[in-house]
Amino acid sequence: MLNNWLSLLLAVFLLLGAPGGRGAGPGSGEWSVPPSTGVIEPAAELPPLGALPPRDLSVLAGRIIAVDPGHGGANPGAHGPSGTAEADNTLAIARYLQAELEKAGAHVVMTRTGWQAPGIGELDQLKARVWLANRSRADVFVSIHNDSNPDRTKTGPTTYYYGLGNSRRLARDVQAELVQSLGAVDNGTVRRSFYVLRHTRMPAVLVEAGFITTPADDARLRDPVYQRRIALGIARGLARYFGG
Repeated sequence: MLNNWLSLLLAVFLLLGAPGGRGAGPGSGEWSVPPSTGVIEPAAELPPLGALPPRDLSVLAGRIIAVDPGHGGANPGAHGPSGTAEADNTLAIARYLQAELEKAGAHVVMTRTGWQAPGIGELDQLKARVWLANRSRADVFVSIHNDSNPDRTKTGPTTYYYGLGNSRRLARDVQAELVQSLGAVDNGTVRRSFYVLRHTRMPAVLVEAGFITTPADDARLRDPVYQRRIALGIARGLARYFGG
């Protein structure tokens, strides 16, 4: 009788599935992004891949790219109307970006690979992100975030830079390819004195992939297909910067 009960419980468990954790984008069995439940279908809005101009990602081979998923741990960042945390979205996008870059032959240095942020405390984690990037002697640094604004009509990506010259050019290239890949509103590039942009020793950008506080963008930013397209847009921007 006990064996029959155990068999029945096992069958129910397999049918319903194991309880999920915080999840993980590609490459992890513990972290998962909740499916989109918004009023739109984000993937349906994306331009067809075949409509994008050719971009040679092979120029990324051998490059060291520091990828920084914003927030994490005690600092989840902004939250969308759905309750999704910015830190969840940024880690998922960063993992998809890591996959794109490694497929092209680049070496990727991630400042965090799970929910926990590097360092202790807000300033310490910013220092830790910079230290990891500088220690790796990365060719470029890309920090990924979701924007927030009281105006819930705001939408689309913005790319920030601090250093003039190569950082500004990197920001323009990433923003252009991101907007094209997403078919999104272009909020342009902005010079801003963010800590991770001031203290990294290589060309550096901070990408706000959209406004998590806007319901439409919230649905987009937590959609895995849209997240992959964000990653592709950033990868194409890096290839454009390196001459591809």
